[in-house]
Amino acid sequence: MFYIIPTLLLFKTSLSLCGKVAQLTSEAPLIVVSLVSPQYHRGTNHSENYMTRNQPHHQTEMAKEFCLEDYDAIGFDLDNTLAMYNLKNLMELEYNCLAEYLVEHKNYNKEALLKPFNEESTAFLQRGLIVDSKRGNLLKLDSTGRIMKVAHGLSFLTTEEIKKTYGDQLTWDVTNEFVKDYLSTWNGPLSEQMRSFLDYFDMPGSLIFARAVEYIDKQNNGRPLDSYNVFKDMVDGFFYMYSSEHFAENKGKFFPAIKQYPDKYYTKCSPHILEWLKALKNKNKILFLLTGSYVDYASHTAKTCLGEDWKQYFDFIGYFSKKPGFFTGVNRPFLRISNSKEKDEILHSELEPGQSFSQGNWDGLMEAIKKSLNKTNIKTLYLGDNFIQDLYTPSKYSHWDTVAVCAEQAAEGFHTKLDPDSSHLKSNLWDSYFYITSNQKKYPTLWTDILKKHCKICVPSISYLASEPINKTYSTFDHEDLGLNTDGFHPK
Repeated sequence: MFYIIPTLLLFKTSLSLCGKVAQLTSEAPLIVVSLVSPQYHRGTNHSENYMTRNQPHHQTEMAKEFCLEDYDAIGFDLDNTLAMYNLKNLMELEYNCLAEYLVEHKNYNKEALLKPFNEESTAFLQRGLIVDSKRGNLLKLDSTGRIMKVAHGLSFLTTEEIKKTYGDQLTWDVTNEFVKDYLSTWNGPLSEQMRSFLDYFDMPGSLIFARAVEYIDKQNNGRPLDSYNVFKDMVDGFFYMYSSEHFAENKGKFFPAIKQYPDKYYTKCSPHILEWLKALKNKNKILFLLTGSYVDYASHTAKTCLGEDWKQYFDFIGYFSKKPGFFTGVNRPFLRISNSKEKDEILHSELEPGQSFSQGNWDGLMEAIKKSLNKTNIKTLYLGDNFIQDLYTPSKYSHWDTVAVCAEQAAEGFHTKLDPDSSHLKSNLWDSYFYITSNQKKYPTLWTDILKKHCKICVPSISYLASEPINKTYSTFDHEDLGLNTDGFHPK
């Protein structure tokens, strides 16, 4: 099991990799049967259950204004939403841990991978790049699914080279399905062909992937291979880095560093954010924390960033939620927590304010919140940074409103004040996170499309929202807009 699950590991990989991969994907939103041995289902006897996919809600007309005061329940992701990291230091640590694993355990060339993680390195990185694992390519798509940029190794292909690989329409059957439904490649055969580096815990992997492919081609007299196994080896490396046992045992390099040097990797939560959380609760809002991290790591992170008494800010705390499965899985059990371990099942009717749980499902949590508010209909908001797990899925399948917390907005100065300290999130090689420039025209990326269709607003940090009055109204995204309308980006 894992304390942090990089999003790419939640995509189903080949069953030949290891049993833990199947465990990670047993909650995937398609109808699947868990194939995992019982030891990977700690504290639950639901390992044989079918997990059924909820049907998406129909998109309704979105209000043109957003106000926090309008919501009965407000939920938060933890990592990179409420709990902030020094991302430059964090990504350097992740890069070094994964590179060293590949050199030490998979016999990769150390001169190819053990290179400085400097400004030149971060220029190649961008969140949301898609891996064509067989061809050894990294892709960037526009909102319609067209493949606008491709890197093979560290070299970018020309438009003609892209057409030669993917056809004159600049499309690929696999990414076409992905753009139609962002969960369509989460499981099954398509998931073995592509992945996406969706969060900051796996984002440095794109540079390692590119450097490894570059070296392999060089050893093959500059010719690309018919098929690459680099990504399969990287998945093994991520498993090693984020194995749950390594947190308690102080192994795996990542967790020992995080625990030993918290000031290097974490950013303390500003007092005005904590006061803002208290103010929301004082307005009779139910606040809940819903994180994909395991209880030990999540507690360590929350305590470091929010303080020793961090639990006081939330009415419900959910660990190891296995998003997006939390929003799509029917009757996924809530598990009791004791001594940082998952134990027996808790019925959702037993959930009460002040209680923590592991796993679970959105429908049961909503019933518990309605009961605590003594209301039959409630309006729910969720704030997070992962565009598929935190924004797309709760909007489409659970009918929650969402707010995107997107550090790239400040890094690029995209309709907000530029933050020079976030320059490592800006890539001139891949163009803007929000658009792609071609023939002097800007095309929105698929991530901008998610913002417009599934989010109320996008902010660079929670700190901004906490600095404004709770009753402030904000202009929202127009979900029918096909261009680069920026009404939903704040601050202006």
